[in-house]
Amino acid sequence: MVEEGVPDLDDVLRARIADLELGRERAKASLDRELSAHRRPIEIGPATAQSFGRTMRENVTTGETPFGKSWLRSVVERIEVDDEVARIISGKATCRAGNSSQMCPELALPRGLEPLFSP
Repeated sequence: MVEEGVPDLDDVLRARIADLELGRERAKASLDRELSAHRRPIEIGPATAQSFGRTMRENVTTGETPFGKSWLRSVVERIEVDDEVARIISGKATCRAGNSSQMCPELALPRGLEPLFSP
C-alpha cells in the first residue's frame, strides 16, 4: 500500500480501532454500573394479589363494557363457531395463568371460562 501512495491507511485504521475500543470500554462501564446498582426486587404479597384479583373480577363481571372487551381480547386467542358448538380458544400461557391461580383463588378465571387443556 505504501507503493500505491496510501500511507495514511494505518493511521486511519489505528484511529478507528482506538474509537471502537473506547466505545467498548464505555459499554463495559455502563454494564458494570447497571449490574452493580442495588435495586430492590418488586415484591407482591398475597394481600396485594388478592386485592388485585378481587378488583379484576369485579371489573370483568360488573364493570364498564370497554374494560370487559379489553380483558377478553387479552385472554381469548380465537373463537371457532361450528353449526352446533362455539369454542373459545386461549393460548397455553393464558391457561397456565388460569391454572396457577390455585395458590390465589382471587386470580382465577371468572366462572364459566375454564381452560380447555392442562399445560
